[in-house]
This record gives sequence, C-alpha cells and structure tokens, in this order.
Amino acid sequence: MRRQALFLLAQLLLYLLLTLLFHPGPFARFSEQVPYGDQDDLQFILSIVDRSVHAEWRDQYHFPMFYPESRPLTRTHPLFGISVFFKAFRLAGLNLEQSANLYIILGLIAGAFGCFLLAREASGSVPASLAFSLLYIVHPVNPLHFVWLNFFSRFWVPYILFFLLRYFRSGAQRYAAAAAAFAFLEMFACIHTGTVTWVFLLPGIVLAAWALRLVDLRRLLCLGGWLLLALLLILAVFYPYLQRGGEQQDAGGNRGVQPADLFGRAAWLAPRSDAPPPLLPGVAVLAGIVLFFVRVRPGRRLAAFLLLFAPVPALIALAARPGPWLEALFLAWLALLALALLRGWRQTTAVERLLAIGAAFFLLSQLKLEHLPGLRSFSLFGAVLSLAPPLRDLRFIERAFFSGLPLFIALAAAGAARLPQLAGSGARARRWGAVLALLVAAENLYLPVPGTAVMRPIPYRDSGAYAAIPFQADQVVLEIPYHFIHPVRNSTYLLNWRFHRNFLLNGKGRARPVRYWRELSAVIGRRQDGFLTDARLQRLLHDYSVNWVVIHWDLLRLQLRKSFDRGRILADIGRLRRFGRLAASSGAYAVVEVGEFAPVSEIVRTFSDFHLRRHVLAVELKSPPAGASARLN
Repeated sequence: MRRQALFLLAQLLLYLLLTLLFHPGPFARFSEQVPYGDQDDLQFILSIVDRSVHAEWRDQYHFPMFYPESRPLTRTHPLFGISVFFKAFRLAGLNLEQSANLYIILGLIAGAFGCFLLAREASGSVPASLAFSLLYIVHPVNPLHFVWLNFFSRFWVPYILFFLLRYFRSGAQRYAAAAAAFAFLEMFACIHTGTVTWVFLLPGIVLAAWALRLVDLRRLLCLGGWLLLALLLILAVFYPYLQRGGEQQDAGGNRGVQPADLFGRAAWLAPRSDAPPPLLPGVAVLAGIVLFFVRVRPGRRLAAFLLLFAPVPALIALAARPGPWLEALFLAWLALLALALLRGWRQTTAVERLLAIGAAFFLLSQLKLEHLPGLRSFSLFGAVLSLAPPLRDLRFIERAFFSGLPLFIALAAAGAARLPQLAGSGARARRWGAVLALLVAAENLYLPVPGTAVMRPIPYRDSGAYAAIPFQADQVVLEIPYHFIHPVRNSTYLLNWRFHRNFLLNGKGRARPVRYWRELSAVIGRRQDGFLTDARLQRLLHDYSVNWVVIHWDLLRLQLRKSFDRGRILADIGRLRRFGRLAASSGAYAVVEVGEFAPVSEIVRTFSDFHLRRHVLAVELKSPPAGASARLN
C-alpha cells in the first residue's frame, strides 16, 4: 500500500512538472494574467462564469447581463459545471485570474491521470500507460482550448470509460454508478463534448460490451438504469436549453470529422501552423495504434507492422492538403486495420475487442467524406446526428471530437505494451517507458509563435465609471460603443458587471435575435455617431428601460476614427434636457444618467420578463399628472 501511495505521488508530481514545463504561463502569472486573456471568447466565457458564481441556482438561465431577454443563456454556453469549480475557488479566497489558472492546471493533471487509469485497465502495462497518458498534457490542442474552457473540460471522459471497463469486469454496481456520475459531469461541464460522449461514444461502448458478452442482460439493464438516472438529471438541468434548441436548431455549418482532422506532422520543437491540431499528432501515437492491430506470430510482427504503418507517412503528408487521394488512402488503411484485427481476433482480449469496436463506432459515426465521388452523401454522421437532442451549435462537433482522445490513448498504450521490450519487467521496462514518454512529449512540444505572449491580462475597463451608478439597484446600463459588427466584443463589458451589478443591455456576446438587433441599431446607430439626443434617449428609456449610458472614449475613438469629436459629444450631452444629463466625466469615460427629468403626462416603459418576475416595480410621480398610463410587456 505504501509503495502504491509513493508511486501515485510521484506520478502526480510528474504530471505537475510536465504541466509546468509545457504550460508555464498559468504558474508564472498565476495571480494577474490568464492564457489569451484578451481573447473575446475567453472574456465572454469568464464573464458568464463570474456571474454564475454569484447568482442563485434559479437564476442560472436568467442572466440580467443579457437584458431584456428571458433565459438568454440558452442561446450560448451553459457553464454550470465550470462555475461549480470557480465557486469553490472563490470560497477558498482566489480571484478570477487565479481560478482560471488553477482550473487549467488541475484539468490537465486530472485528464492525464484518467487516461493513465484507462490505458492501464486496457493494456496492463504501467510504463506504456504512463508514457501515452502524457499526450493529454502535451497535446497541442490544449492551448487552443484554454480560450474555450468548456471544450477544455473534457477531462471527465477517461473516467467514464475506466469505470465502464471496471463494471464489465467485476459487475460491481459502484462502478456503474461512478460511470453514470462522470457522464453527467461531462455534460454538466460542456454540453458540446457531453453530447459527443452520450451520442457517439457511450452507445458504441455499451452495445459492443453486450455483443461481446462482457455484460449480461441483467447487468446491462442495471447499467442502463444508472445512465437513465443521469440522463434524467441532464434533462432537468438542460430542459430550457433543449427547448430553445428545438426552436432554433442550426442545421448548417457542420461538416463532421474528416480524415485530415486525424493526422498531422510532429512539431519537432518548431511552431505549428494556424490549422487546428490533429487528433493523433506524432509518430509514436500512430505507431502504438498500429501495433494494437498487429496480431501475428513473433517472427512476422515486424513485417506486419511495416505493412500497416506504410500508409501513415503518406496520410500525414496528404493531410496538409485534403482531397480525394487522402480519403481513398484513409479508407484503404482502415480496411487493412480491420482485416488485421479480424485475422488476430482470437489473440485479442475481450477488453481490447471492446476498445477497437468502440473506437470504430466513435470514428465512423462522425466521419464525413467531402471529396470522393459517390461517398459525399454516404455517411453515418447525418443518421447518428439526427438521433441527437436538438441542441444549438452542434456545428462545433469536430471541436468536441477531441473528447475521444482518451480512447485512442488507450489503444496506443495497449499496442505499445505488445512490444517485446516492454514484455519484461524491472529496469528494462522503466527505460523503455522513459523513451516512449520522451518521444510522445517531444513530438507534441508546444511553443508559442514568436512575437506573441500566451499570458495576457483580462482587459477590465474603467472601474471609476461605475462608481456613479447605484450598486445592484435594478438599473439598466448601456455601454458605448455597442459592437454590432463584432458583437462578441461586448464581452468586455460583461467582465465589468461586477463593478455595478445591474442589468446590462450589452450582454449578448454572439447569438442575438435579428429583429432585436435591428431595432436597437435603429435607436443608437451602428456607429453611434450623433447618438446622444433626447429623442434617442427617450426611446431607450421607454423601450429598454435604460437608466445609465457609459461612454468609453478610447473604444469610441477607435470605432469612429476621423469622425470622433469628444468635445462635440460632450456639448451634445450638455444640451440634453428632458431625458439625459451628465453624471460623471473624466479623460477615460463619461456617464450619462437617463430619466424623465421634466413633468410628463404619460409613462411608457418596457421591462424584461426576468425583471418582471423577480422584482416589484414602483413608479413614483413627483407631481400629479393630468392622466397617466403604464405599459409593461
């Protein structure tokens, strides 16, 4: 027991050291910067997480940042699982930057350890499992997913597969319950990778286990009960999201997974291109997967390996320019691997057969060919996708495809474990394990592009501007410039919500109803030049209940360019009488209070569904009008 504890400690220290070597930024700038902190999508995600940390559970879909829409989070990323971690970090005294960096560090270590457990369960080889589990940390897709923390949250997947294998072998109900729990957590953390797991990964593994008689009907029904319980919890959590997704299913833009998404040349200490990283980078991983299919007598293994591995260099070269030759060679290579597996079927263990069938289902059910004549419309992808729930943004299916990486790591480890050198024990096995570890790491070494910095500060705006706004007072705030052409830039304002805690009209980062967009742009204008007039402020007050307008001079200058005239804008604000007046001003910002500052005979005000459901509205008249009416939507 003590020896196992020491090995576990050494293993976790190895993962921590490797994370430090390959991704030093989160350690060096732990308290002040985050990877790609100025990226719009990361700001958008962090702003939602930061709001969710402070919100009540019943308000998770009703974000007042997305005023005036009800349940607006159903149009974008549900980040509940990530928010649970961030809330725990916040209770521990960590700020937003520290929480993001710690989440990245722990996610890499947890994913690598899960891959080790899965690979060891499949291969029985500790050195091979340890070596190939390092791919999870050094894989070049990780820096890309630092921007999208939801796609980064795929570290639950290896634990799902590990506990499923344990259940198939032992039949203990605790393993079935653990597999279902981790499947729920994967969906809870990221609805995109969770959908890929539930639709393209779990069915193939579970049905293959039943077909291979690894589990009888009674235990299969028990497992189905646990998974059904997890599915019911998912439906309870995501019902509003599914309801909105059914109304707005996006059928376009989804190309599935292509052969070029699988292969890529090794980095070899050089920066990679701007293309998305392949699922199986480097020669060591591909060689391990090929070795998995070599099931012949020892004297013929080298010839069989060379025959099966011969197409790999050509596939890597052709992946740079996808076309019909790549797809034809890829299909021929898959046929060779299938024939090799069938030839050595008797020498394959039940778990290895299960992994092979599960990997085949996972790959083929998402594969979509675009260049071979006659096969463009022949794809299982469309048929399987039609069975998926009506979720928006399933066009990101190829990005969520990386959730299947642990399955292929297990295949590579099982193949490498068949090497004669690894069949021994003691010092020889440790030496070959170290060689494999160095090869896997070297082939996937990530280096930033020269001249750029990975770690960057989160660009908070001027907190002094929000001192003039009543804190958490059910006010509606509009920030200028409002980005119409690049709406995700409004996420910068979301991060500043913490300074005033009011409703924010700029909340929608990407998804926005076209009608709403057009109506708002008609009020303030696409460029916001000549915006601050009594007539436009009146429309903002009556149609959107805007109480405050914050103008950021540097951003407005960047948008208006030559037509920017700060003096003219301030003069226009000074001429406001009925619906606006300057509340605060400095060289960086101006704050305009919006209201009815003259006696009125009619009050016409629009409030969001969220506002009406959660707050009592009161209208205080300073003088009795001749007649008054109120319109609430």
